[in-house]
Amino acid sequence: MIINYDRSAGFICPFCSSIVKRKINAFSFSGKNEITLTCPTRGCREECVTITKRPSKFRISVECPICGDDHSVMYQSEAFWSKELITYKCPSSGESIFHCGTDKSVRNALQKTIAEYSAPYDASRSDADMIAQMLDIVHEIKDEDKISCQCGSHNILIRLSDNNILLTCGRCKRVRVIEPTDQNLIMLINAESIVIGN
Repeated sequence: MIINYDRSAGFICPFCSSIVKRKINAFSFSGKNEITLTCPTRGCREECVTITKRPSKFRISVECPICGDDHSVMYQSEAFWSKELITYKCPSSGESIFHCGTDKSVRNALQKTIAEYSAPYDASRSDADMIAQMLDIVHEIKDEDKISCQCGSHNILIRLSDNNILLTCGRCKRVRVIEPTDQNLIMLINAESIVIGN
C-alpha cells in the first residue's frame, strides 16, 4: 500500500473560535518528536493542538473548544498517515473537535463542523471577528501567490470597505467583493486559489 505523508488537520480554536486548517507532513517532525498547531488569527496565535510522535504511534492532544478540558488520543502511525479521515470528538459533548486526513476529507469535515456550530458560532462572534478570520485566510492565500486576476496579474491589493473584503487588480483595476458570511468563510477555507473576475 502506498502511503501519502501529506495530511491536513482541522480544528476550532478554543480561544477565539476560528475554524483552522493546517497542513502537516512527515517533514514536519524532522529533527523533533512533537509539533504544535497554533491559531493563525491575528491577535490570537494560541496553541490549540499538540501532536507527539512515539514509536509506532502518534499522541494528539487537543484543547477542547466546548468543555475547555485538554483531551488526548493515540493513533497507530499507519492509521494516522493512511486513513482518509480521523475525527476526534469531545468525550463530554460528543461533538467533533479535531479532524486529520486528506485535504479534501478535512475540508468536507470542517464544512459539517461549521454547520453544527452555526448557531453558537453566530451568536458568539461579531461580523468584525468573522472579517478578521476571513482576512487572515485571504492573506495566507496571497502569501502563497495564489490570488490572481483574469488578466493574468498577481499584483492584487487587499483592503476593507463597508465591512467587506475587496480584492483589486493592480493592472486592470477589476474588483472582487467578499462579504462576511458563513458561506464565504467556507469558500475561503476550501479555496486553493482565488481568481478575480470568476
